[in-house]
Amino acid sequence: MLASSAKFVRDFGSVVHFAARTMLAAISARLILTAGRNVPSG
Repeated sequence: MLASSAKFVRDFGSVVHFAARTMLAAISARLILTAGRNVPSG
């Protein structure tokens, strides 16, 4: 019981970590793209 719940918590934590990292990467990429577009060239 305890071992299976610990495994579930660990798997859940890794999934949450992966989702958060993906979300952060998407947000930073969007910020970089918008910042690059707002910079006047020349």
